[in-house]
Amino acid sequence: MKRRILSTFLAVVMVFSLLPAYALAEDEDVIIEDIAGEESEEPPAEEEPAPLADPEPDPEPEDPPVGEGLAPPAEPGPESEPEEASPEEEAPVVFCPEPVLSGPVEGNTDGDALLTAYAKQMLDEPLGGTFGAEYIKNAGKALTGVNRELYTRMRAEIADIAAGRRNDTEFAYTLEELGIYEACWTEAELGVPFWTEDDYLNEDAYWAALDMLGYDPYAVVDALLVDCPFELYWFDKTHGYSYGFPRLTFTEKNGQEALELFGGFDFSFYVAEEYALGSFETDPAAGTTVTTAVETAAAIVARNAGKGDYDKLLAYKNTICDLTDYNHPAAQDDTTPYGNPWQLIWVFDGDPATKVVCEGYSKAFQYLCDLSSFEHAVTAFSVTGYMAASGGGGGHMWNVVTMENGKNYLVDTTNCDGGSSG
Repeated sequence: MKRRILSTFLAVVMVFSLLPAYALAEDEDVIIEDIAGEESEEPPAEEEPAPLADPEPDPEPEDPPVGEGLAPPAEPGPESEPEEASPEEEAPVVFCPEPVLSGPVEGNTDGDALLTAYAKQMLDEPLGGTFGAEYIKNAGKALTGVNRELYTRMRAEIADIAAGRRNDTEFAYTLEELGIYEACWTEAELGVPFWTEDDYLNEDAYWAALDMLGYDPYAVVDALLVDCPFELYWFDKTHGYSYGFPRLTFTEKNGQEALELFGGFDFSFYVAEEYALGSFETDPAAGTTVTTAVETAAAIVARNAGKGDYDKLLAYKNTICDLTDYNHPAAQDDTTPYGNPWQLIWVFDGDPATKVVCEGYSKAFQYLCDLSSFEHAVTAFSVTGYMAASGGGGGHMWNVVTMENGKNYLVDTTNCDGGSSG
């Protein structure tokens, strides 16, 4: 009997040992709830799941470990970053040498003297342009190809700078502007390999391509210095100029790898301090003064063109006296450097603050006469001498006019102006 009871007990123990632990825990909970009197007779209702919150955006996918595949990526949206190009789509090789600085340039560095000469040249132009002819060598005519194109374009812009119509002294021209529409060569055409044995760019190929264009920046600037000595009065020859080069890339030509130049050429001329607003920016005031003087003088002649010879001369004398006054400080101070007070520019510059001495009056009167057409043979000269005065005499300049009757008449515009003395 004891053995039967013990067997039965062991069997029950074995059954319980085979049940999952969580089953016992759930039954235990039910038992506890029943004892507490909180369990209803109906089976407990299943709890409704809590409402789901708005799903958060998926995190950015991380790169998979090497060797694991990925599903094909989705089409990029309008704001997606562009994918990196495959090795076959890499940007073309580009090369461009650094700009070269010429260093000091030979020539006259006296800007004031060159400006005075430029003014004379501009004033002489309406008279036939003979002043400065001995300086003009027409060196630009010896240039060819791209160098001639650069010279022609830069000379026109330098003239604009000198006249105050432009103040930027940096020039840039594309290959197309210079008439070069194709600058592409294969290795066979250049005769120089594109790459070194280590697969680096062979820069000799670039210089060979540049030689094909015939580019010679020194020849261009040298010709400008010879042919435009006065228009470059603003150029700082102690600093010089810099010049740049086109860029290089690679393309294909007739199924072969080809080197191609693109971009263009550029030059930068340093500006002398007395004419500078910046390293490569002129103060246009000096050039504008010259241009204004030339235009004012021409307008005076045109305004009096219909008058008789005597009335024309009289009008010139009166107009000069209206435009300027005598410069007593310049005349009385022996240390005043020779310059604008002795030139006709300050008579016609339109600035009432600029005044001249007798030489300026005389030169202005003769200039108007030289620009004029007279009914008869009328010629004006400027002469110098000594003038006696109650306060002490001194050097003087005035004009002599030869009229149609062959007689000479003295014209002293200086002493016709109130409060002046030669």
